[in-house]
Amino acid sequence: MSKKETPSPLKPLLDSTRWLHSLGALLLTAGACSVIWELAALHAQSALFTDELRPEFFALTAPASVTNSSEWRAIDSSGNAEVSPDDLLHLSFLEAACQVENDTVLPWVFAAPGNAADRSFPNPQASTSLLHRGDPRLLQHLRQCSDVDIYLPSWARGPAGCAAIAGPLKYLRSRLLPDWVLRIELYDIAARKSRRYYELCPHTPMLFLSPDHLLKTVKASSWPKEKPVYLMAPTVDFNTKTTPRPAQFTRSVLELTDVVLCRTMRCDQDIKHFLLRQIKDDEDERSVAIKNTRVLYTSQVTADPANFARKMQDKDAAPQNVADFAYTRFAHTTWNVSSKTTQDVFSCWKTYKKELPPLDVYLLRALHENKQNDGTRFYKPFPGDRDTKVQVLDAVKFSKRFGEASFFICPTAADDCLDLARASGGLVVTADAYPMNEFVATKKRE
Repeated sequence: MSKKETPSPLKPLLDSTRWLHSLGALLLTAGACSVIWELAALHAQSALFTDELRPEFFALTAPASVTNSSEWRAIDSSGNAEVSPDDLLHLSFLEAACQVENDTVLPWVFAAPGNAADRSFPNPQASTSLLHRGDPRLLQHLRQCSDVDIYLPSWARGPAGCAAIAGPLKYLRSRLLPDWVLRIELYDIAARKSRRYYELCPHTPMLFLSPDHLLKTVKASSWPKEKPVYLMAPTVDFNTKTTPRPAQFTRSVLELTDVVLCRTMRCDQDIKHFLLRQIKDDEDERSVAIKNTRVLYTSQVTADPANFARKMQDKDAAPQNVADFAYTRFAHTTWNVSSKTTQDVFSCWKTYKKELPPLDVYLLRALHENKQNDGTRFYKPFPGDRDTKVQVLDAVKFSKRFGEASFFICPTAADDCLDLARASGGLVVTADAYPMNEFVATKKRE
């Protein structure tokens, strides 16, 4: 006869104090990495105290025809409005299509809820919703002008650009235009003459993600003077050169801009303050253009990896991710392993390996596979073992693993780590600097 096991009297005590171990590990993590990120925090804050605002503070925009719609009002009525699982899934599909078919006209209806043509299996490479150069439907589609068009050249449709534009593309009910659309001529058989995009939609506002894209496009001789100019802020930094911006760069951009839509409150306040200061200090003819610039605060919405994993696995009824704080295990991701942010995370865990809890670095296979610069040499500072490791996964597994994490280490907002962590839910460790401290702040800060 087997002997019945007697529960250990220490087990309830250990279970009741497990949260203390998690808290201690969390404090050790934050303390160990705080010195590394202090310089990054100072760098992020220093731009706020200069006379010339940095271009990163620009954000996104919406026309009256969109902001007055019932759908927009339902979302805009609360800064913390819930986005449905189907809409979150749509954002994931738009972001993926933006990268996979980066040289096409991408309309917001691709894989949208209710769009039977795409939703059964939303493959952008086989979808009839997207339009390629030479498509016979192109002229007919372009002449059906949207409330707002979005410009993003093919070379800029990487992880950063596509993640930033998915929300505006969907909720502005817009279409994403590559650079060739602005250059080509299409023959109109009925009119017996060639047409250009600017002739078809001369009054449709154009939204830009970058001040450099704005200056290059709007200053061209072909740009219609009556076409409104919108700018998204904070913008995506596509400028790979280290050359400093010219003097009065911010002003030269805002003089050409009709509307700036900010996805952070700090952006909204800083741009308005900058405009008021310019008008007050320079009461001449040059102030006329900048006086007409409008600034709107829009907040932001991003894709949810946990929702994507549940939906793709046909688990509509599955509960949303519930953070488990009993066991401390951190997650990190990036679209650029060689970035200073991720290398600092590797270095931090190498330096304090004994003191810190396990860390999983999840990388999306589509972004890191077959890249010469993403070799194992970038993983060398990382103390990989059975519990702490770098994992390169496909889209569904990546979304599931990262979305199920409860602790996230995302030092800056320079990559997708912070956006994905916020969407997944859990505890996020980041630098106490703008815009990170606004993105992770609770509804009411004491």
